[in-house]
Amino acid sequence: MTALLVVALLAIAAESGVPLDRVICHDCFWQFQTPALKKEIVESYRTMKCRDDLCRGEVSFLLGNVTGDANALRNAVTAYATASAAERDPRRALLLEMILGTAGARAGIDEKTHLAKAAQLAAQQGRPAASSLLRDMAANTPPRFGDAPIRAKLVVPAGAKYFILGASAVRLPQGARVAVQLERTYRDWLSHQFDFDFRDASLGVDHVLDYHEGARLRDIITLAHAKPIPIVGTIVAKKGEKWFGPDETGVFRYQILDDKIEYPTTKRRGDYALITDTHGISALVEQSVAAKPDLVIGCGDNPGKMQAAFHLAEKGINVYFPCDRQVAMLLGYDAPGVLLGSAPVHVEKGTVVIGDQPVRFRIGEKIVVTDIKADSVARYYDSGARYFRALSEFVPLQIFPVYVGVKEDAKAVAEAKRVGADVLGIRVRYQEDYVPVRAWLAESPNHRVVLFHSAPYAPGNRLFTEFPSQVTFGDPHPRFE
Repeated sequence: MTALLVVALLAIAAESGVPLDRVICHDCFWQFQTPALKKEIVESYRTMKCRDDLCRGEVSFLLGNVTGDANALRNAVTAYATASAAERDPRRALLLEMILGTAGARAGIDEKTHLAKAAQLAAQQGRPAASSLLRDMAANTPPRFGDAPIRAKLVVPAGAKYFILGASAVRLPQGARVAVQLERTYRDWLSHQFDFDFRDASLGVDHVLDYHEGARLRDIITLAHAKPIPIVGTIVAKKGEKWFGPDETGVFRYQILDDKIEYPTTKRRGDYALITDTHGISALVEQSVAAKPDLVIGCGDNPGKMQAAFHLAEKGINVYFPCDRQVAMLLGYDAPGVLLGSAPVHVEKGTVVIGDQPVRFRIGEKIVVTDIKADSVARYYDSGARYFRALSEFVPLQIFPVYVGVKEDAKAVAEAKRVGADVLGIRVRYQEDYVPVRAWLAESPNHRVVLFHSAPYAPGNRLFTEFPSQVTFGDPHPRFE
């Protein structure tokens, strides 16, 4: 944290009367964004129209943290309190009490009273772990932390000559209950999508965002008449410089990335914080286990999210993470639930299926994969390299890495032609990726593509439909022949 940021945080804390250890470095988020984007956010939210006091509180809280305006933070708490006094919807009431229990001190509100009420509401709504954690927060009880190992066992039969990717599948019943992260499904503060009101009446497909995880959620709701369960109000805890999400017993195990904590909608109380805009499987475990859904949908691009996905699979819960940069961590995972990365959603004989798009590969054949030389905005293009390098620990593979930037899949196609490879392991995110890859697939039925971190995006998702016998996904459970 820079000296200027520390000074800014001290000033905000002093003006608001909130101890510094309760202040999140929200300004840290903007270190990696453009000044123009921050200005655009401020201008947009200052003119945003809200339908109720919960929305007004969230907008004021966001602006207060983006601009460092302590008065806006106090006004936010006042709006939350007004909303809470009149609220009759149980889930909204719980969220408001949790917010007042973590942000109320900014307006002189007794947070412990609201934490106690939130604990009672959480227990009534079938969330015993959250109820216990809220009581711990009120008593300033230190959080409990634990590890999160992934059990895996990938056995390659003697004499195996082929491996099949994409045979794994989740089959959804009509009316399936689907737990989903809030961000990029119903709300996305960075894209000014902020009008979700947390009510059942707002869960219809028309309210779902049409990009990232929201795009595939739309498919599932439309095809399976699924009932979505947005996960909001996740309690997280700090250990050292890292933050972790809890399991269903209230033990914090799954790392939450710093930028999600730095969101201007996150509230903090000591070693605990409250995340409204949940993002990633690591923030969904406690509530997902309590909800007992048919499927959980969230981001899977870092190790903590994969550890959380494995734990849900241990509980027999299926997980779909179309953003799957770290799917290689789950190779051969040993658990009853089905874990799927960037797999397609389609219909088979009237049943909605995620996955089940098998493609066969010869052990030892040439595979061209995209990779990156350094962490950057192109980071997700290394997903194919991660997966096939992990798989090569079990079977001999000829891997040809191609280092790319954003929109540079044409380099992988050129390398495949140069070395005579019929397989690409890549990410297709943009139209500039799609065009050369589609042309290469159309050249020969022997050309095959394994897609990673691609299903949430229209160009990548189209390839699954256009070339169903040639395009598949990075299956955590490859099969051998």
